[in-house]
Amino acid sequence: MTDMFEEAKAQLSIIDVFNYYGIKINSHNKAICPLHNEKTPSLKLYPTTNSFYCFGCGKGGSTIDFVVAYYSLEPLEAVRKLDNDFCLRLTDGEASEEQTLQIAEREKDKEITSAFNKWEHSYYNYVCENIHLLEALEVVSNPGTTGEFTDDFMSAINRKQLLEYHWSILFSGNLQDKISLYMDINKAVRDGEFRQQRHCG
Repeated sequence: MTDMFEEAKAQLSIIDVFNYYGIKINSHNKAICPLHNEKTPSLKLYPTTNSFYCFGCGKGGSTIDFVVAYYSLEPLEAVRKLDNDFCLRLTDGEASEEQTLQIAEREKDKEITSAFNKWEHSYYNYVCENIHLLEALEVVSNPGTTGEFTDDFMSAINRKQLLEYHWSILFSGNLQDKISLYMDINKAVRDGEFRQQRHCG
């Protein structure tokens, strides 16, 4: 039985456990403690030791300790819940069909997350580079005192405004805004619209 407890602790990340049970973690690995009523984050996660501690209510411990407190379970019940939720296969040698589907779904989610993160980094660099190029194009094609707005000048202004909007989403937007932008860009790529606009890239 001790081995099952230790195996559950070894296999599970405290970050993954909190995320799985819907508890939001900020960039400093802190969260609003779900074990007592509070408005500002006082619960701290320690990924290196796979543990947590709440400076508000004083509760802390391992992933198992958290599930015990969060769901009001006995330790063995908490391990079984983690075993089932994360398909650890601690209680039997083979995963059920439902567990197999859960594993496949989690792997798919990881692939999607990885693809999104790569796109976000790449597109952010693309946007920054093209904003600078379009600023240079604005200067070169500026009508100056003639007042005649060339197609290149208007195109540079319009394109730069769009990319500056994209930059604001990537730099300070929430996750949903970034995902929406990701989907819009992918659709534009599929429709051939985005490639036609990559003359500055």
